[in-house]
Amino acid sequence: MSSIINRLSEYVANQIAAGEVVVGPYSVVKELMENAIDAGAELVIVSVKGAGSGCIQVVDDGKGMSPEDAVKCFERHATSKISDINDIYGLSTFGFRGEALASIAAVAEVELKTRREEDEIGTKVTVNGGRLVDQVPEATSKGTQFIVKNLYYNVPARRNFLKSPRIELRNITQEFERVALCYPRITFFLYSEEECLYNLPATNMRGRVLGIVGKSVNNALLELYVDSPLVEIRGYIGKPETARKNAPRFMFVNGRYFQEPYLNKAIQQAYDKLLPPGSQLPPFFLHFTVDPASIDVNISPSKTQVKFDNLQAMFQIVMCAVRESLAKNGIAPMIDFEAGDGFDIPVFKEGDAVEVPGIELSSGGYFNPFDDSFSFSKAVEGVDDSFRTNILSEPSAPIAASSGRVGSADEFVEFDSGLSDGGVSGYRSSSTSWRSSGSGGAYGDAVSQNGSSLPEEQYIEIEEPELKATGCFPLAGGYVVAAVGGKVLMINVRRARQRLFFDRLWGQAAGGGDIPRQQLLFETVAELTPADMRLARECSDELSSLGFDFSLDGDSSVTITAIPADDTSSDAAALFEEVLQGVKTAEEGVYENDRRRRFVASLARAAARSGSTTLNSAEAGVLVDELLKCGDFTYTPDGTVIYVALSRTDIDNLFVR
Repeated sequence: MSSIINRLSEYVANQIAAGEVVVGPYSVVKELMENAIDAGAELVIVSVKGAGSGCIQVVDDGKGMSPEDAVKCFERHATSKISDINDIYGLSTFGFRGEALASIAAVAEVELKTRREEDEIGTKVTVNGGRLVDQVPEATSKGTQFIVKNLYYNVPARRNFLKSPRIELRNITQEFERVALCYPRITFFLYSEEECLYNLPATNMRGRVLGIVGKSVNNALLELYVDSPLVEIRGYIGKPETARKNAPRFMFVNGRYFQEPYLNKAIQQAYDKLLPPGSQLPPFFLHFTVDPASIDVNISPSKTQVKFDNLQAMFQIVMCAVRESLAKNGIAPMIDFEAGDGFDIPVFKEGDAVEVPGIELSSGGYFNPFDDSFSFSKAVEGVDDSFRTNILSEPSAPIAASSGRVGSADEFVEFDSGLSDGGVSGYRSSSTSWRSSGSGGAYGDAVSQNGSSLPEEQYIEIEEPELKATGCFPLAGGYVVAAVGGKVLMINVRRARQRLFFDRLWGQAAGGGDIPRQQLLFETVAELTPADMRLARECSDELSSLGFDFSLDGDSSVTITAIPADDTSSDAAALFEEVLQGVKTAEEGVYENDRRRRFVASLARAAARSGSTTLNSAEAGVLVDELLKCGDFTYTPDGTVIYVALSRTDIDNLFVR
């Protein structure tokens, strides 16, 4: 019987491995930069054309390779970093797998020039598609130069899956920043189409951070340092006011970038009560130094995942280090357990009356948000104030009424009022069936571009001429509760505003018109990173049509003289930067073919963040009424949920033990 198991050829094996190692042009840049650093380089120059798919060149002044090693480095599992499995647990280098160069050479045309300091002449090696083409002597400078051309030329399916040049260049820039931030003592250059994007001379840690993210953050960075038997951490964290969705956040361990959500949670807890609920983290740049034997970096080919021996202890150390840094800078109170006099805690004795100051409890009044005749606004104005006291004092307990318990089965109204189980989206002033992903809704148009739609259950027949709230009630923390169509909606104020801003702005901008602007009393200067400056130049027409008047000054400064009229932000520079950041990180699946919509969505998000989320009852009512008039008010333009709907069944289930 013939065997059905075949041994893969070296060529096929290399191409399979390339699928894991060479995810895109940015993977090539990452691997070659790391090899340069492992070779002891003090200067690394990266140059790309065609966003990396055309050509990637990485030059370094490291120790170079001998003619024999110049050929051997393209073989699978050939590495100078380890020789034994135990070496993995004492790594001080980036590479160790011996797969990167073999994988790159398998899917591209590669040219290598290298020379050691002790050699009079160097060598040139050419490898195409994983096959050695030529090796000849070559006069070259000390160090190594890799030229990678026509990436995926022999794997057209992979080449077709490359992102747009803008996205691929952004990914390359991101990988370049990660490596450059980790090694401030090395000089780095990044060129794209012969334009210098980054010129980073050797400096200290703070200087490298400012070179990457811009000088505008200089006064917002707080130094952090802790030295414990388990780990040494040094770096910088941002002040609470710098928190935003796209703030730069970097963690490195033993000179290697890594991602660990659990440690992000430690930082989040350290900022507890200093940030609004649900807000993003400020920027941070943290370098961890640990015993190499206490971590495992052999998790994935990308090497961004690291396992720690004692992650829980790391959590506590990180949280305490961040809190200490905040306290030293007067942002959080410093706790001193030895200072000050103590205080007595009274001992409770049976029979003593318990008095809660400042709160009066009442068992009277009627509150039923599912009753169409009930009015929140009247209750708030004083017609029936008992429900407010009961909600604030006992949020999780049933509310007693003078005529019996509110919440008993015979007092709840029916919930089946034409709403689907998915929520309340889908209503409009019509009696015909309609799906919320279409019908001209602003977000519906965006979703349909991606070829997706909301569930079929959202096709519904409605009888009401218009969807209305029977009452609404503002809550602390930026939420509004409203009774709508037999359900209780918990609405996020900021996201609701984002939906409303987008609809209004898109109505002005969709036809190619300009959004109204307001002139600033004093011009504002924003300091941008090289990548953001490049994006501002490329998108100057779109930014102008959004209501910005600005001029680009030099390599990093933007002078702003006008901002969109709808925005109430007091920081024009922050607004400008946030719009740029929103465009850079926009979901390509939703806005892939509409840059203008992407810009408007970013502007709406920035404008929504500038206003206060603390509303009175009248303001809450206006917000809810405007939101219900939207074609689809379930999602923001970037796809986040605006409200949570609770039916009678949902509420009953909350009280099931």
